[in-house]
Amino acid sequence: QKVPDGHIAAVTNGFTIREIDFQDPSSFLFSENMVSEAVAAGFYHPSSSPSFDFTKVFGGGGSGPQYAVGRRMWRIYSLLSPLSDLPSIYEDYVAASPYPATLPVQP
Repeated sequence: QKVPDGHIAAVTNGFTIREIDFQDPSSFLFSENMVSEAVAAGFYHPSSSPSFDFTKVFGGGGSGPQYAVGRRMWRIYSLLSPLSDLPSIYEDYVAASPYPATLPVQP
């Protein structure tokens, strides 16, 4: 996913890209067979989820990303985009999608 001008992305050793807009190739770069491979592997079921959330599809689950990824993202965003008011506590990083892939930098 392209980071827009004036934005930051906190990539903290985990998947951070969420919903992919396949109609916007100027913002997203992806393989033509990404969806079909996810379906073939049993990671994605288009009938149950019309949107394609990269982290939910390929990130798996479990408690690993809960704090190793999410807390680092929260801290980076809280320092560089302090008005964003993102939650510091959440139930599940992968399922809850508490943080966006990018945020505008704020003074």
